[in-house]
Amino acid sequence: MSRGWNYVSGDWNVLCDVCALKTKASKTKLRWDGFRVCPDCFETRHPQDFIRARNDKISVAFTRPSPPDTFTNTSYITVYVDDGYLEVVGAGISRQTYMEEIQ
Repeated sequence: MSRGWNYVSGDWNVLCDVCALKTKASKTKLRWDGFRVCPDCFETRHPQDFIRARNDKISVAFTRPSPPDTFTNTSYITVYVDDGYLEVVGAGISRQTYMEEIQ
């Protein structure tokens, strides 16, 4: 007769959910993850599973309002070089010069 399959009055035959070992229901244990297991496969839940982390209190001691936006007028000088000609535009200047005259 195979191990675990003999007749016991009021008990029934089960298979372990982990190793599929044939055993009686009275010898199995309910594990923390809901599996019905044999005594060899039984394990207790790790104590680190029960630790709760504390919430961090993230805040600053004081705040300042944002300063208003400041806009200024600026003048830009843009230099274009195309086909040997230099063109300077901006800041009240508009001039086109041949590159050989500058060198």
